[in-house]
Amino acid sequence: MWRTFTRYWSLFIIKGSLVLIFLVGVSFVILVLQRYKSDTTHITNTAFGITAVLASLSFSCSRALDAGDKDRDRFAYAGERFMHASILLITASVLKYALLTLQSTAFGQTHPTLTAILVLPVGVSAGGLFLQALINSHTGLKVCGDLLWPRLSRYDDHDRIV
Repeated sequence: MWRTFTRYWSLFIIKGSLVLIFLVGVSFVILVLQRYKSDTTHITNTAFGITAVLASLSFSCSRALDAGDKDRDRFAYAGERFMHASILLITASVLKYALLTLQSTAFGQTHPTLTAILVLPVGVSAGGLFLQALINSHTGLKVCGDLLWPRLSRYDDHDRIV
């Protein structure tokens, strides 16, 4: 009975944490969109680092499995999602940084109307890229979690504390 309880409790925690992570990511996307005139590249640079590491871990896990293992391609798929998210985050960061740089230059200061015309479409594009990166990252996390969960209990001693 204890094993059944801990198994379902753990599953609830793992699946629930994925939803919470996604909601936190959405709040960061909203934050980046709301603060289009302030520097939020620290958020995107951190997200890039996390997704790049997760891509590397997923690809490494894929290579570590035997060629006949059915999970090998799924881990590679998760790595591809994380890698694509990393590329989208870098692209969005470059766009956001370009907007900030434009606004702080003499040209941006003397031509505020032109700057405002450029800020909206580029800012919305960056926000869309952030959102797509979040969706790809969430997919990668979900795939990895779904693959690792059944592998946890392949040995009987996985839940023994002592």
